[in-house]
Amino acid sequence: MKADINILLVEDNPGDRDLIMEMLSEWEGVVIEIKALPTLAEALNWLDTGYCDLILLDISLPDSDGIHTVKSMYDRCRNIPIVVMTGLDDEKLGLAAISQGAQDYLVKGKTPKQSLWRVMRYAIQRKQTEERLRHSETRFRNIVNNLAVGIILINENREIVEVNEQVRTWFPDVLQSLPIPCRQFCERIYEAVDCDNCLCMTRISDGALSKTFTKKAIFGPERVLKITVSALSKDTGESNGGYVYVMEDITDQLRMETKLRQAQKMESLGTLAGGIAHDFNNILTAILGYSQLIGRYTNDKSPAHRDAKEIHKAGLRAADLVNQILAFSRQSEKKLRPVFIGIIIKEALKLLRSTIPTSIEIKSSIKNSTLKVLSDPTNIHQIIMNLCTNAAHAMEPNGGTLTVETREIDLNDEDLHQFHYLEKGPHVLLAVEDTGCGIPPELMDSIFDPYFTTKDFKEGTGLGLAVVHGIVKDSRGEITVETTSGKGSRFMIYFPGEKADTDPAPGRNDPEPYDGSERILFVDDEAAILKLGARLLESHGYRVTTEISSTKALAMIQSDPEKFDLVISDMTMPQMTGDKLLVEINKVNPDLPLVLCTGYNKYISPKEAAELGFDAMIKKPFYEKDLIGIIREILDKK
Repeated sequence: MKADINILLVEDNPGDRDLIMEMLSEWEGVVIEIKALPTLAEALNWLDTGYCDLILLDISLPDSDGIHTVKSMYDRCRNIPIVVMTGLDDEKLGLAAISQGAQDYLVKGKTPKQSLWRVMRYAIQRKQTEERLRHSETRFRNIVNNLAVGIILINENREIVEVNEQVRTWFPDVLQSLPIPCRQFCERIYEAVDCDNCLCMTRISDGALSKTFTKKAIFGPERVLKITVSALSKDTGESNGGYVYVMEDITDQLRMETKLRQAQKMESLGTLAGGIAHDFNNILTAILGYSQLIGRYTNDKSPAHRDAKEIHKAGLRAADLVNQILAFSRQSEKKLRPVFIGIIIKEALKLLRSTIPTSIEIKSSIKNSTLKVLSDPTNIHQIIMNLCTNAAHAMEPNGGTLTVETREIDLNDEDLHQFHYLEKGPHVLLAVEDTGCGIPPELMDSIFDPYFTTKDFKEGTGLGLAVVHGIVKDSRGEITVETTSGKGSRFMIYFPGEKADTDPAPGRNDPEPYDGSERILFVDDEAAILKLGARLLESHGYRVTTEISSTKALAMIQSDPEKFDLVISDMTMPQMTGDKLLVEINKVNPDLPLVLCTGYNKYISPKEAAELGFDAMIKKPFYEKDLIGIIREILDKK
């Protein structure tokens, strides 16, 4: 039969041993198995392989005596309840034995068997309860130490007495030994210690209080911690038994919220940019077109001709500005092509001068280059604006010198070890250097990360260098940084260069006119565009009819399908949009060519316009040569 209780009896006196075994055998309803050994050494050896539920230990053995016996046994088997047996009715000795790990003590010869049974049963129950409590505490500590939040226990004397592993990870140098006063902890963590307004000083009668703070950067990258403090109750029910601090790292959460807000800003900017582009391009079409007409019909040396030329130049710059807004807000596709970056950089520096404080001197050394770079003028412009704006911020408030230079270099095999993606051959180097504060070494790995910024939220978005890095990567280039704390930084961009066959001098050459006499219907809800279009087309011999209403234009074609040889239509118009007008015209005359002329529409590209059925698409502001050339090409095919 399997025993209910297994007992190790350590007793060297045969008479006492037999008496105890007899008393145990009379325990009704309980099957007991006893292992009796006469010495401490034998008992300890047996415990290496044996199992028992309880140890009855004589305190005076041949090889051990007194409290030392209890201590030796307890150190060997802390999980097994020990009941000490002594021949002396000495309460102090019994209490001393309990203090060394025993569950209880009995006086041999003076303990009835019922008392022996009761003591043994209680000893086992107490030990089981202690074990359950110990396991529960271990599980609890494991849970607490594996939490992603920090937990600090503060007693009523405002001393930190317990922390979990997460807190030790955040503040390893502060919490080497506990307890420590709260103030000592706070002096290392907060920028300023404010005990009067501390959450511990606030009487918390119900619930909890929360506070968010940023810990000092001396412990590594700055982190934002949210603290919730709760009062602990004493056994008496009073709410001043100490406090529990729960510290949550919300840095990543705030960073994601910032990214979300930034994405929403970009979306709003895109919507705004689209509206601006549509209306602004309509205005620019008139400005550029009429300035061309004035230039054509005035003497080259007259003031009016020169004025028209300046108006046209300003209009072109405004058109580029609209493209920059669209590009920045991701509302337009950039088409990379070989460009001379020197011309673009000079234009960008002119615009930059008005935005940078006069305390900053701008020096430039833009070399004439025979190499083109695969990029987009807007991209190069944005690189200059972003790098130079960052440089200006680095030199505030005292000012300094901003240097921008370009030159051709030829990379060989020895040069390539410092780069990741570049190949040997001709390159164009663009360098932007400042005499500002420099970049701390610990931030160098993060400067090109999106939304990373050291500026106040009112001063920067954290997108500047990330955008530059993306542009350079798209152009198959590479960017490097040299910086010295307190002396400044130098950003160097290496673009693969392409040999150019054409002269890099700026300017648009007027094409040979493509004259004709065909009948053209021009549909647009902007009267200025209609007047300009008619002037330009009629100056090349075309017979032009203009219509501000798309529905009236459709009615004209429905009444006489063969009246026109080509239709030019705006996209965004009231009553009927350009694509719907196309569908209705095709029902009447499917062979009638249609040209889409739009200021801006985020839903349509030249490819999509062709898929809809338009023969061509031209964007406002259009140039005379482009408009006439497209019309002539379509009509000649017809």
